[in-house]
This record gives sequence, C-alpha cells and structure tokens, in this order.
Amino acid sequence: DGLESTKVDNSSFLENDLTVKADPNTTDDVTIDSADVAVNKVNIETTATGDKSLTINNDGSLTVVGGDADDKLIAANGTEDLKKINVDAGELNLGSAAMPDRGAGTLGSAEIVLGSNGSLNASNGDYTVGDVTGTGNVTANTGANLNTGGITAQTVTADAANIKATGDVTAGDIDLVKGGSVTSDKNMMVNGS
Repeated sequence: DGLESTKVDNSSFLENDLTVKADPNTTDDVTIDSADVAVNKVNIETTATGDKSLTINNDGSLTVVGGDADDKLIAANGTEDLKKINVDAGELNLGSAAMPDRGAGTLGSAEIVLGSNGSLNASNGDYTVGDVTGTGNVTANTGANLNTGGITAQTVTADAANIKATGDVTAGDIDLVKGGSVTSDKNMMVNGS
C-alpha cells in the first residue's frame, strides 16, 4: 500500500494549501520532479496504510510557510506524519523571505533525507523537524529558528539565524554568519569531509 507516484506541477500560492490526491495501489511516494511549488501547507489524501513519503528531485523545490507552531506543513490525511521526505536533488524550503508575516510549523517525526544535491532551508520563521540525514546542506537564514532532531549533513549554515538540534550534529563544515548559531543537546562534530 502506498501513494501514487504523483508529479506535482509548478505553482506559487504561498497563502493557499495544496492537496494531492493519491492512488494507494501503485507506489509509496509522491514526487516533485523538476517543479517549483510554493504553498502554505501540503496535504496528501490517501487510503494507503503503509509508510508515506514525499520526494523532491531533478532540481525541484517545495516551499511551505505555515503560520502556527503546531501547523503540520506536510502531512498525510491532514494529521499523519510522513515517514520520510527525500530531497534527492532540489530544495525543501521552510518559510519565505517573500512573505510579509513570519511563518511557523512542524514536519512532525518525518526523517528528512538529503542527497548530495539536496538542501533543507529555513527562513523568516520558526520551524521544527525530525532527524535530518544524508550528504546535502542544511541552512537557516533571515532570522529563522530551525529546531531539529539529529543532523548529519555536508554543511550546516546559520546566517543571522539559529539551528538547535536535540540530537548529534555531524557535518563536513559548520558555518556561522552574522551572529548565527548552531547548538546541540548532544555532540557536535565537524569531520571535514
């Protein structure tokens, strides 16, 4: 059981929610492939009973902004956490400097898996995510507060923003710009890879 491999076309409606209706009889993944999608929140409607996931690839991007700390920014059936959000090659953006109001929200317990050409970016808001793993980049800027589980990434950058991890932070490079901070309740390691 899973979600239809759905290709989402370009859209930019930062104040509107996007609903993707998925066929539970094909795969377990909804894909944003070479598209740029900017919305308030994403809801995947499905009758699938298995793990649900979303993939961004081929330099696609998904921007979600939310508004309240408990807003589920990407969910299945309105309230269910996804198992994984794969950013193979592209961007997952939490918040937008283009919005006049500060954004906020959560991705729940979903693991964010970054490919070497994938990135998680937070700006102009307060966001909470689960573990971030892989070989891509994590960036917070424009006054963002990004709260995570553990982080394993190629680079972690805080540019006039804060990244706070409840787990270990392991990165090839950690960059602090314009008073930015990266903290961890556990261990921090720069491995120079």
